[in-house]
Parts: sequence; structure tokens; C-alpha cells
Amino acid sequence: MKILVEEYAYDKEVVRNVLPESHVFLTNGKVKIEYVGYYHNANSTAEGKDDFVFFLPKVVLNKHNRVFADENDAIGGFSPEDVLDPDNVKTADGRTLSEEQRKFLYEFSVWIYRALAHYVETHEETDAVWSSNDGKSGTFRRKYVTNTFLDVILALIRFNRENQDYFLFKVKEKHSGLNKISWARTIARSPAFVSDGVPVYLEPVNKKRSIDFDEELLVLYYSILDYVRSHYGFRVKIGMGYELITGDRFQRYLDGYGAARLRQIKYKYFSDRDLMLWELCFAFFDKAHQANIASSGEDYLLAKSFDRVFEAMIDELLGDSQFALHKELADGKEIDHLYVDDSLTRTDGWRTLCIADSKYYKAGNSLNDESVPKQFTYARDMLQLDVDLFLYDEDDVEDSVKKRRKPFADAKVRLLRDKVTEGYDIIPNFFISATMDEGLGYDDAKLRARHFDDGGEHHSAHFENRLFDRDTMILSHFDVNFLYVVRLYAQNDDGERAKWKREAREIFRKEIRGIIENRYQLYALMPHDGVDAQQFFQENFKYTAGKVYSPYPDDGGKPIYALALQNVDKVFPDKRLTPDKMLSDGDPGGTGRQYTRIEEENTAVKELIESAFYCVKIGFGENPRSALEKELSEHPAAVHGPAADAKAGVQVISRVAGPLTQAIRKSGKCPCPEDQCPDAASVRVLVVPFTQGAHLFRVADGVAPVKLGVDELPPDFSSVKFPSPDVLCWVWDVVEE
Repeated sequence: MKILVEEYAYDKEVVRNVLPESHVFLTNGKVKIEYVGYYHNANSTAEGKDDFVFFLPKVVLNKHNRVFADENDAIGGFSPEDVLDPDNVKTADGRTLSEEQRKFLYEFSVWIYRALAHYVETHEETDAVWSSNDGKSGTFRRKYVTNTFLDVILALIRFNRENQDYFLFKVKEKHSGLNKISWARTIARSPAFVSDGVPVYLEPVNKKRSIDFDEELLVLYYSILDYVRSHYGFRVKIGMGYELITGDRFQRYLDGYGAARLRQIKYKYFSDRDLMLWELCFAFFDKAHQANIASSGEDYLLAKSFDRVFEAMIDELLGDSQFALHKELADGKEIDHLYVDDSLTRTDGWRTLCIADSKYYKAGNSLNDESVPKQFTYARDMLQLDVDLFLYDEDDVEDSVKKRRKPFADAKVRLLRDKVTEGYDIIPNFFISATMDEGLGYDDAKLRARHFDDGGEHHSAHFENRLFDRDTMILSHFDVNFLYVVRLYAQNDDGERAKWKREAREIFRKEIRGIIENRYQLYALMPHDGVDAQQFFQENFKYTAGKVYSPYPDDGGKPIYALALQNVDKVFPDKRLTPDKMLSDGDPGGTGRQYTRIEEENTAVKELIESAFYCVKIGFGENPRSALEKELSEHPAAVHGPAADAKAGVQVISRVAGPLTQAIRKSGKCPCPEDQCPDAASVRVLVVPFTQGAHLFRVADGVAPVKLGVDELPPDFSSVKFPSPDVLCWVWDVVEE
């Protein structure tokens, strides 16, 4: 058995004795293998004649092209040349493979082969994998299916492992009467002498068949296993103590006598397992003989585009097949993986689209320059698909649209855009890459999210601080144990697959939600009595656009909305702009000014919202009704009429945090002694206490502010409710003139 690694550049002399000249292609004087899989050539004239060659995927190499080495280890482990022959590894410094490493190479090679075989079974028209059988396969009775010589060998080994009770029964049956004497034959054939009147037979004849066909079949079977073990290096346990056929005698069986002899004795077998074993042995000798006399003698299963095979693995394990047609986009591109899962924000039972892109790289390699922008484009395409399908009601769309939207509607997907707030739900979007488990284990997926410092987060937006804007995109990155994926895909265990799909999606949802929660603080909003939320959001659209959304269930109570504001202390740690900082470093990159601008924007927006809504902090994916009702009971809205005295305190709500707003907030009183306020044109909504010396302005863009007297207050002004009993003030909502 020989091992070559995908995309590694070998010297020509290294592979000359492994592959025929016709399969060796030079690139810059090196031989680079461009495929993954299995190759066997019984007629090779190379020194490695009649040997299996496995081409392993490049993920077995770290960034320094070392096998069995940590990601950043440039000298540890082994080079691909070192492991070319796993049974004869010896480096220049005397190191050899451990038994665990040698076992891994054999097992991993077989797992890769089985994964490719499953891919071919499920992708009949594929051109990503080449097979020497051209899609034709022979079928064993029941469960054994063969496409190649390796299939036969694996089936023989598996039969040995799974049918030990069968072999024990055969041994017991064979020996059950061997020690019983056949007296008729003994008297007729053996001489006796008489001692004290009693005949004594020195050579009794036991009961035994002249030809034991069961034993002959078992001898052939165990002789095959012994040949596979010694010739190809497969780890096989052989027991039962039979005298095996070896050497030149076994070569005679390989040259055609084995298949002929099995045909002669086939009529002796009737039980299912007897016939299954006969068919396995016959397939082995027939394949071996056909390989010897064939013109090419080549047997192979090779993936020339293993990235497509890996994509198929992830899609079969994590995707939703009912959405396969929707992965093909109008511009000709195709999304790798598309499925539906619980929303990151919603708690009303509606679900959302999730998209992913599988990345098949050598360990330690990073994304190329095109990957991130392309994945953001896929998310925008999914948003547009959602709008195309769900913008209009069922009765207002054509039958073709109804047919396309049905699988999504059945999965409880709806329009991602909320018609009240004009906000958009978040589409989970991520990469998933293959990594090698350091412990070489197959049983733990080790699915983990890359952190921001590892290049695991990417952000794109047209407007900062607008989480629910359609152009705000968040892209994350996950790593998964390649060995686990290969095993789960090749094993085809529906129960384990379903279990991991649930667990993996939960990890994706939890980790992506964590990224968002780290960047944004979410608030739940419940409108005050008399407040029309939709009208409020429309009138203040410039300042609430992309910040508010409606993810909560309509349970018969007051509607609840969500407000997301950027968490500047986490997004810009240590970037608070202070005079000392400005003097010391001049705020390189402007992050300090960005911090201050967003902080002021958050304050202004929150004050604007709190003038009309109860507001409580809440986590993503949580139902906030109980928290809001508690807030309402503890802090009922206060009503202040024209004749009442105002308490000390000022609340300013501004769409632009200008100097006037800041001055009022700091001083506690309006600083303008005259009829006109020089900065009032920048203030859309102004709140000041109704006390002596204070005044109220009607403000409209492009129009000089007008001071109002008490007799000019709107007739319904006293019915306005305020967010806190400690702040009793007048509110004047500006009407455009």
C-alpha cells in the first residue's frame, strides 16, 4: 500500500515506482497529484506492481506540508515522502511511524474510499469522480455491493468481523463427531489381537468425510484474508487454525483456478451465509483474474474535484434537500448550503433562512479575497428571494410563485421584512472549514466558531448602527473535524446524522447570536397608551430605520417591538474620545470620534423611543412580555397638565444631537433668553420643563423656530403620558409645514 497526498509537489523519482508513466504529469519539474481516492494497477511495470495507491486529501497537511504535526509546526511530524510506504517509514533522524499513526493511514484511506463510493451512489451524473467501472456495479446478495477490487476486499474483511458466530458454529460442527470410532470400519479394515479373550484394535477408524466442502470454503476464505494482510497491509485477524494456501499455490488460484474451483463446489451450499461467503470468495478470485488478463489492469475511484465532494458531504449532513432548487440563483451562481432554522431574534415561531459555504483548504490556510464579498452577495440574493416570494399575500400572486414559496411556507418561513418597523430579520450566514483532529479521532465533530482575531467574523453595512437594515450583513466562520464528517457521511447512519444535524444547527445559532449580542444591545419596546407605534416609526423613520424590528408574537396584548443599538464599549474598546486622548495620539483612524458619535446617537435615539415606549433590556431570542409588564407596573407613565407645577428635571429628545440639546441636558434649563433659538432648526423634537423662564418651540426644517405661549398649546396636550414620574415635561411633536 502506498500513500500520496493531494496537491503536494513530489520529485518525479519518488512517484516513478508508484504510478505508471502515463499518470505522471510534471509541473515546474515536480509531480503534483490533483485527485483524491484509490488506484490499483495489477499490470504496472513499476517496482510497486500490484499495489494499492491511496491519494489522501490535502487536509492531512499543515501549512508547512507536514503530516502528523501541529498547524504551525514546520519541522515536526513527517513529510509526505516519509509516509509514502506506511510499513517502511524511517526518517533521516531515525523516527518511524507509531502503530497508531500507521493504523490511522490505513483506516483513513478506507474511509475516504467509502465516502467517494457513497458520493458516486448519490450523484449518478457527476463528473467530479472517475470510476474504472463507468457506473456499472455488481451486487452481492443482501448488503454487499462491489464496484472495484477494493470493494471486494473490504467486504471480505467486514464479513470476518461481523460473522464470528458463523465461523465458531462451523468449527464446532466440523469437530462434533471426529473422536467417535466407526466400529464397522475398524473391524473390517484394522487388524486386532486378543488379550485375555478380548479383541484389541490398535488403529481404530474415526468418522470423517473424505472431502469436507465446508472446510475447503473456509480454507479458501482465510487464505484470501492472509494474502490481503501480507500483500496489501490490511490489518486482519485470522483464527481457527486452518492450514492456509500460500505462495505459488495461492498464485495458481489467482491465475484462474480459484474461480474455477469455486464454481465446481457451489452446488454444496444452501444457507444464506454460506452463499454469501461463496460469492465474496468468487468475486475476489474473479476480480483478481480479470485484472491479470485485462489490457490495462487498472482499477480506480478518483475524485478530481474533491472540494465538490466535501461540499456534498456537508450539504447532505446539514442542509435541507427540499430547498435544493433554490440554491441556484438568477445570476447563475449557486449557494453551497441552504436550510431553515429557528430565527436568531424571533420568538413567535416563525423561522428564517440560513446559508453556508463549505471551504476545503489545507490546514491553516485562510479565505481568499473573493470568498467574503461573494458570501455577502449570496445573503442579499436570499433577501431578494424572500421578498419575491412573500411580499404579496397568497391570493395576489401567480401559481408559479405559490409553488416556489410552498416549501418555505411549510417550514414556517415568512417575509423577513417587518411592515410596521420596515426592519429586516438577520440571516445566519457562515463558512464551514475542514480541520484535522489532533487526536486523529472520528467520533467527535469538534465543531467550533472562529473568533474575531482568527478571522472568524466579517461585517458589511451601508449604515453603521443599523442591525435590522437589509444591507447589514454578519458573516461567521466554523471549523469541523474532517474525520468525523467523512465517517458520518460514509457510514450513512440516519439516526446519528439526524442527531448531529440538530446539535450542529444549535451550535451555529448559539455562536452567531453570541457574535450579535457582543456588538448590539437589544431592548424590548411596548408603546404607551394612545401611541400608534407604526405612525411613530414612520414619523421618526430617519432615526429608527434599521434599529427597530418586530420579532415577538402577537398574543393579544400590546404589540412589542425590538430596538438594537450598537454596544460601543465592546465594538470600540478603549476608544472613548477624551481631551487627553485627542492630545496624546490625535485619534488615529478616527475610531474615537466614531465611538463618541455612536454613543451620542444611541442616547438620543433611546430618549426619543422612551418618550413613547416602555423600554427594557432583553436578550436575543427571549420573550420580553413579562419584563415589560413588570416595568409598566413599577413605573407607570405620568400625566402633567397645564396648571400643574413641574418638578426639577429636563428631558431632551433630539434627532440630531446638536449644541442646543447638549446645553439643555447639562444645565437643566433652556439657555435661550430670546424668542429665537439659534440651533433649534437642527432639533426635531424638543422637550423642556414648563416653568417660569422656559419656553416651547415649534420647529420645522428650513423655518425659523416659533415660541409658543400657554394659550397656544394643543387642546389634547394634557393627555400626553411621559416615560417617568421623575421627569414631568411637555412634549411637542413637530408637524412638517
